[in-house]
Amino acid sequence: MTTHLAPRPFRTSSNDPEVARQHLSEMYADVRFAAAPERGTFSRTTLALGGLSMSHLTLGMRFDAHLAPLEDVVVATRATGRYVVRPDGYGDLRAGGATMFMTPAGRPSHTTIDDVDLMTVSLDERQLQEFARSASDTPDLPLHFHELVPSSGDLERYVQAVLNHVVRNVMTSEAALESPLVRGETFNQVAAAVLAAFPNTTTVGGEEVPRSRWSGVSVVSRASDFIAAHAHEPLAVGDIADAVGVGARSLQQAFRRHVSTTPMEYVRRVRLDRARSDLLAADPGTSTVSQIALDWGFTNAGRFARHYQRAYGEAPSATLRR
Repeated sequence: MTTHLAPRPFRTSSNDPEVARQHLSEMYADVRFAAAPERGTFSRTTLALGGLSMSHLTLGMRFDAHLAPLEDVVVATRATGRYVVRPDGYGDLRAGGATMFMTPAGRPSHTTIDDVDLMTVSLDERQLQEFARSASDTPDLPLHFHELVPSSGDLERYVQAVLNHVVRNVMTSEAALESPLVRGETFNQVAAAVLAAFPNTTTVGGEEVPRSRWSGVSVVSRASDFIAAHAHEPLAVGDIADAVGVGARSLQQAFRRHVSTTPMEYVRRVRLDRARSDLLAADPGTSTVSQIALDWGFTNAGRFARHYQRAYGEAPSATLRR
């Protein structure tokens, strides 16, 4: 049996502004102070999961700085204090309170920091491009963000809810972090939320491009076979669409029309059924509901129990005790 070690958070702090600059350069891009702060405090906690990393930063100092072009797409949220970023080609972006904004990859920027506490989420730009390509019916159109703030308050709250879930149920759970399925699905969840909230070329103004002559019923049948064979792996809509040979939008339409659900809801149902099979086969003396749920990508134990109860008419703990 293969043992997967959970990623460990990196923590550091310093009273030296130059140390802070070095860490910020390592995390994002080369940072050059316009005038170095004479003093200040800095702390950082970062957890990296492949193409996704989340950081909590406190910067008890004031400075203006130039940032080289970022290699990642960075979303800033939960900021207090004064934090202003001016990416080339865009206006000022100001974080404060619940406000959320993105700094795009590939553009230099200027920033002003004044006694800031915030969370940043970094997505590997190449992985995000690939995720967007596979989820789009215009796969040859490069990902470009039209706006660097969410298009509505509801979508901003949606992204924040996804990030809150990751912080509460993934980043703080060693068992969850040990699961390759959970780690892969976490990137997919955050990437999907960011693409849904921030207007971009994959979600605005694209025309559907037919990619297959498969009928809707055939699409669903082929997709369900693929899902059944790969339910133990991280899956996104684009992965399923590519396997079937249709566009992501066509796949979603076929599922809605013929089985009244979405592809990812169908994936969840299959994983729920696999979890039930494992619960029935498990030894209650050595197995737990939470571990079996995590094995199938369910990071929120309460939500798993509710879904399970609705699907099978009993609690997962009752199934395990049989």
